[in-house]
Amino acid sequence: MKALLNILANEKMKLKRNKLVITCTLIGILLPLVMIWSDIRNSNSLLEEFTIMQWLSRLILPIQLIVYPVLSGFVITFLIQKEYMERTIINTLTAPANRNKFLLGKFIVWVIWFVFITVLFLLITYGGISLLYGNSQL
Repeated sequence: MKALLNILANEKMKLKRNKLVITCTLIGILLPLVMIWSDIRNSNSLLEEFTIMQWLSRLILPIQLIVYPVLSGFVITFLIQKEYMERTIINTLTAPANRNKFLLGKFIVWVIWFVFITVLFLLITYGGISLLYGNSQL
């Protein structure tokens, strides 16, 4: 357990100077905001055209099923690739440390990022529903 905590602490230190995870997070946050802002600008025709469920599927499908998996692929690839570029993967994989813990640490960092991005998406979506349809229909 202590080795896994050390691996997670190491990942946290590496992510502090990482720009790709921050960029992917910003894209993941800004994309639903832009889609909701566009819908707010066209809210008169939108409210007549879509129910809440249709609007939700229109927002969720492209973001959660297309964009987030692509961003997720960038993040998880970067987590492994930076070890290769810094030549630390050779030392890590040949060391007596458990390889499964090394990969589990990378996976846990990715899961934390994905849960964070999904919770932000849900909060932004709820705000968009409140702005477009009001709280009375929820």
